[in-house]
Amino acid sequence: MTCWSGSPHGGAELDAAEERLAKELEAVRAEGEELGCAERVLIRLNAQIEAEADETSGPAAGQVAGPAVLLVPHREKGMDGTAGQFRR
Repeated sequence: MTCWSGSPHGGAELDAAEERLAKELEAVRAEGEELGCAERVLIRLNAQIEAEADETSGPAAGQVAGPAVLLVPHREKGMDGTAGQFRR
């Protein structure tokens, strides 16, 4: 503890306040560490959610020298789905 000059009871009061503040500071630092851990977990979960959303989205649109195009061709009425009926 620190040696305080002044009134006879002032030193004991200051020592008690110093101990109390040291304990509070330790608690605040521990809480800060917990919040840091929680933040890292949330960042990881957010990345996982975004990755899952990307995987489950519909056909991907691509950019080919100008307008956006669908990477999966559309079928017209009367097409049976054979590959030979699609034209390039």
